[in-house]
Amino acid sequence: MTRENQLEFSLRSAGGARRVVGVAVKPLVTVDLPERGSHQHEFNGVQQLREILGLEKIKDGLIRWFVLRDAEDEFVSIESRYTWYDAREAHASRTEWRLYYAPPHGLDEAEEGHLVFLLALEEAGTIALHAYVASLGSTWERQLRWLFGLDEDAHEKWAVRDASDLSTKARSISAYALLESLGLEEVSAATPDTDLELVHRRFGTAFPTTAEFSEFAREELALDPGTDADTLLVRWIEREEQLFRALEEYIVNLKLASGFSSVDDFIGFSLSVHNRRKSRMGWALENHVRAILEFREIPYSYNEVTENGARPDFLFPSIEAYRDRSFPTEDLRMLGAKSTCKDRWRQVLSEADRIRQKHLLTLEPGISEGQTDEMRAAELRLVVPEGLHATYLASQRDWLLSLEGFLRLVRA
Repeated sequence: MTRENQLEFSLRSAGGARRVVGVAVKPLVTVDLPERGSHQHEFNGVQQLREILGLEKIKDGLIRWFVLRDAEDEFVSIESRYTWYDAREAHASRTEWRLYYAPPHGLDEAEEGHLVFLLALEEAGTIALHAYVASLGSTWERQLRWLFGLDEDAHEKWAVRDASDLSTKARSISAYALLESLGLEEVSAATPDTDLELVHRRFGTAFPTTAEFSEFAREELALDPGTDADTLLVRWIEREEQLFRALEEYIVNLKLASGFSSVDDFIGFSLSVHNRRKSRMGWALENHVRAILEFREIPYSYNEVTENGARPDFLFPSIEAYRDRSFPTEDLRMLGAKSTCKDRWRQVLSEADRIRQKHLLTLEPGISEGQTDEMRAAELRLVVPEGLHATYLASQRDWLLSLEGFLRLVRA
């Protein structure tokens, strides 16, 4: 792999848009950990790292550390500097490349066996590094391996991939959500003019309700509603995301062209864009599930109050049946819907006391075995679109339900 002929694929972060050079992962050993007695603050510049960092010295490069804690959406972010250099530069025949990272760094909480993922991003010949630190077997580890196309291995060496695996996944809704949770987004080609025309003609310069927009996406995709539920759900959500980005681009560009009256005006507008992005995916998921249930003529109640003011997303067959104490408890079902779980899956446990085993639909890939074991113990079963089952361990897959499988369960 050479940097000159890699796939052109870019990501945008707080530092701007940069081309993806490659990504590397390494299990940490004691000598890598300054807080465990190591004083070198360096990684050996093995061949795998030279493939993505090249053979030219990099001084005062930017490195952003991200300490990822399992089951948490939030993470610690630390900005520092790095140097990529040949320690034997003056030697006639020997080289010894090293990656020196200056304090502060993200390894204070790391232990032997944790992993560091280095994402190399280039702009105008300068490489910035994102260093993600995750514990072995965690949800973050599994998701980053899936996202970057890195195989699981137990070696103490670096494993490296170019941008190809990431580029093929980036447009999937699960990868998009994962990138967004890391503060990244794909810098795609220009939005197709047809999409811009579609959303402008339908909605003008205002955002519609999420229900209206979900219906619009389903109309534009024009899939046979008899298609299996997992395919319908994922393709509808992905199409809605494309159309939403087109409308957002159109409206935001208009605002940027007109300017802002004050700093507060700018901050308020920025927050509204951020909050809309953050909340809409959950609404889209619920909207499309409702459309599938209605086409299948499966009776349900949506967002109705049960005990203590709780509002489960979906109750089957109805809230009336749930409140009727003579209705057989074993014939009741509930389904929560969260585009990502992390630790928020516990919220659904108290939403319908009459129903012992609860179900939760998510678009999140590769949740750790430790987390799913906790779910099993709490009698919560995950419902995951069929296409994401391969991101889970074999020991988890028999327990997972597809959306189609859940609908068969409800019908039964």
